[in-house]
Amino acid sequence: MLFSTDALVLRCLDTGDYDRILTLLTPEKGRISVIAKGVRSPRSKFAPASQPYTYGNYEIYRKGDTNWLRSGSVTEFFSDIRADIEKLALSAYICDVAAEVTGEQVPAVDILRMTLNTLYAIAKEIRPAADIKAVYEFRTVGYAGYMPDVSRCAFCHDPGTGAVYLDVMNGRLICPGCLNRRPAEQIRDEASDPVYERSVLMPLSSPALAAVRYALAALPERMFSFRITDPGAGREFHKAAETYLLNHLERGFDSLDFYKSVAK
Repeated sequence: MLFSTDALVLRCLDTGDYDRILTLLTPEKGRISVIAKGVRSPRSKFAPASQPYTYGNYEIYRKGDTNWLRSGSVTEFFSDIRADIEKLALSAYICDVAAEVTGEQVPAVDILRMTLNTLYAIAKEIRPAADIKAVYEFRTVGYAGYMPDVSRCAFCHDPGTGAVYLDVMNGRLICPGCLNRRPAEQIRDEASDPVYERSVLMPLSSPALAAVRYALAALPERMFSFRITDPGAGREFHKAAETYLLNHLERGFDSLDFYKSVAK
């Protein structure tokens, strides 16, 4: 069966002398693996379309359970990313997260669009890298089914105009008053998730909470159109996003460790 699809190259694995296995994120089929024969040869005209973080159109031949690359053309190469080690490292992490939360033969229109928007934001430095990373982390876990309820305190229903805590494992807010009035054991007993395992509470000041709410609710084309002027609130926002994602995905990423080692 021959089919054509737009796709983003999430990662590559070199194999043999000149071959490469591509992990593609497609709108209709989600994440798929494709064997690209000979694309590492200096004479291959499909080499540019077989690079990580390339968006293009791919003609793929499926035989049995294996996808083979027939041809590929580049729509967006994100050249600005490739010229900067920090941008490259962050893009690798973003694409690893996208690969983690998408499945094979599961449409991924929204996550593909969000990932492309994020790579563009990284390339063009639309926002500070830490802000871009945090927005992507929060929105990705939302798409993966772990959307937190940040509208109000889970106990007293106060809308949270001041400082609050993000209850990471239960995806909810707890205001300081309710946290102080309830012993830790009672917080666990009243958890909305009956399989509650542990408490991870992230403090959020009012500006940090506003950033979380914006990141989760903004339209895709506006998700980076915000600014955090308080450095402390920015750090809270960044830490909460990463902690929330890693805990719900229940894994870490080597690409995240590398990004942290090169981030300015």
